[in-house]
Amino acid sequence: MVAVIGVMAVGLLLSALIMSTVLGGVGFTSSARAGVQSQAASESGIAVARAGVESGTCEALNHKYKSGAGVSPAYDVDVYRPRAGGGWELGCPFADSGQVRFVSNGVAAAPGVSGNSIGDETDTEAIFSSPVIDTSIGATGPAVYAYSSTGFQGSGTLVSVDGSSPSVLIKKGNVTCNGAASTNADWVIDGGDFETTGSCNIPGNVWVSGNAIITGAGNIGKNLVAKSLTMAGSGYVGGSTWVTDGATLNWSSTINTNLTASTINFAGGDVKGMSWARGNVEYSAYKTMSGYLTAKSKSGSGTITFKAPPTFVAAGPGVGPVAPITPTVAPWVNFGYVKSDWDGFTEKVLTGSTTDYNNGGCGYVKLKAAVASFGTASGILDLRGCTGTVTFSGYEKLPIKGDLVILANKLQLAGSGGFESTGGKHKIWLIQPDNVIETPTAPSCEPPTGRMMDIGSGAFTYDPNNLSIMVFTPCRVTLGSSMVMNGQIFAGEASIAGAAKIGFVPIGLPKVNLNTGLPTEASPTGTNLTLLSIRNLVSSE
Repeated sequence: MVAVIGVMAVGLLLSALIMSTVLGGVGFTSSARAGVQSQAASESGIAVARAGVESGTCEALNHKYKSGAGVSPAYDVDVYRPRAGGGWELGCPFADSGQVRFVSNGVAAAPGVSGNSIGDETDTEAIFSSPVIDTSIGATGPAVYAYSSTGFQGSGTLVSVDGSSPSVLIKKGNVTCNGAASTNADWVIDGGDFETTGSCNIPGNVWVSGNAIITGAGNIGKNLVAKSLTMAGSGYVGGSTWVTDGATLNWSSTINTNLTASTINFAGGDVKGMSWARGNVEYSAYKTMSGYLTAKSKSGSGTITFKAPPTFVAAGPGVGPVAPITPTVAPWVNFGYVKSDWDGFTEKVLTGSTTDYNNGGCGYVKLKAAVASFGTASGILDLRGCTGTVTFSGYEKLPIKGDLVILANKLQLAGSGGFESTGGKHKIWLIQPDNVIETPTAPSCEPPTGRMMDIGSGAFTYDPNNLSIMVFTPCRVTLGSSMVMNGQIFAGEASIAGAAKIGFVPIGLPKVNLNTGLPTEASPTGTNLTLLSIRNLVSSE
C-alpha cells in the first residue's frame, strides 16, 4: 500500500509539473502573439497619424487619430507639438514648430492568457521633423469681379501681364458694353443680359446666361454662348455662337464661324460656317449665304441661297457642335479682416482725423510715417478708425518698401500723388472688409454709412512696373480715366472709365479661393515627414 501511495504521489507531482509547463507555454505564446499584435497596431497608428498631418487633417480631428469602432487590433494616437517654454503640448504643429511627436497606444486583438498581459498594449513614441506649412496667399480670382452690374462700365483696357488669362465676371444683372477694349479678356454675365452699343470691342469669349444683343459696331472676337441672340448693324462674332433659344441676324451682321440655335431668322445677316437649327429656319431677305445649313424646315418671303444646298431633317437635326463649358462665377466672398489670416504681416492701427495734413491722426504725414515704420517687412495699415475719407493725394509719392495692406472705410487716391516702390516688386491690398455674412451671400456696403473707394481720380499713379494692386470692397469701386495699374478687382460694383488700363496680375486674398468662393486652409508643402526617432515607452503617456 505504501508503495502504491508513493507511486501516486510521484504521478501527481509529475502531472502538476507537466500542467505548469503547458500553461506556462500557452501563456508565453499568447503573450508573444499579443505583443506582436499590439506592436503592429501601435506602429500602424503612427503611420496613419503621419499621413494625416501631411495631408492637413490634424486640426479637423482635434490632434487625435483612432482606429474605427470595433476594429481590432486597435490604435489611439495623440499628436504633440513643442511647447514654447520647452517640452511638449497636445496640438497640431504650427508653421514654425520644427518637430511633431506622436504617442500611439496599440491594443492586441487577442490578449495574453494565464496572467500574461504584458504584451496586450504597446505604447510607441515617434518624433518627426514637422512639415513646412504653406501660408502664402493663393493668387486666385479674375481680373475684374463685380457682384452687381449696377453702374457697370467696362470701357477700360484689360491686358495680361504674366500670361494669365484675364476675365471679367458679373454675378447678377444686365450689362451694357459701350466701348470696351478688353484685349483678349473673357466676359461672363452669370445672371442677366448682355448688350453692346457704340464700338464695344471684346476680343475674347462671352458667356451670357440671358439674352445677347449685338448692335452698332459691337465686336466679339472669339465665341459667344447665350440664351438668345439678336444681331444688327455691323455686329460681329469672330468665333462660333451657341444659342439655347432663337437667333436673329439682321442686315450686315456676321458670325464668322458656326451658329447653333433652336431657331434661326436670317434677316440679312451672314454665317460663314455651318448653321444648325434644332427647329425651323425663317428668312425675310434676299441673301446669298457664305456657309451651310441643317434645319428641320425653312419658310420666308425672300430668297436665301447657301453655299451648298440646305439639309432639312423632318424630325429635326442633331444639336450641332458642343458649346464650350461656361466658367464658374463664384458667389460673393464675405471677406472680413482677421489679423491671423495675414501670416508674417505687422499691424499698425491709426485713428483720428483725416483732415489735418501734418498733425491729424490719419493725415498724410502720419500715413506716410506709418508705412515707413514697416521698413521692408510686410505691413497692415488699419485705418478703419479714421474719421472722414482717407486720402492719398497732392503731389507726393508714397514710398513702398514691402508688401502692404491698407484697410479703410472711405478711401480716395486722387490728385497727382501715387504709390512707388523704392526697391523691388511688391503687392498692395486696398481693402474695405465685408464682415456681414448674408444668406445667400451678398455684399454688405453698410455699415458704416457712406463707404466709398475712389482709386483713380486725377493723375494718381501706381508704379505698374513694380507694384501690383488687389482691390476688395463690398461697395462700388470707381477707376478713373487716368488710372494705369497692374492687379485685380473684386467688388460689389465696378465702374471703369474709358482710358483706364488694368494689367491683370492675380494676387488673391488669404484663406479664400476667389475662383470658387470657398475657404482654403494652409497645408504642408511636402509629402513626407522626416523620422528623427522612434521607441517603445515603458508605460502610456
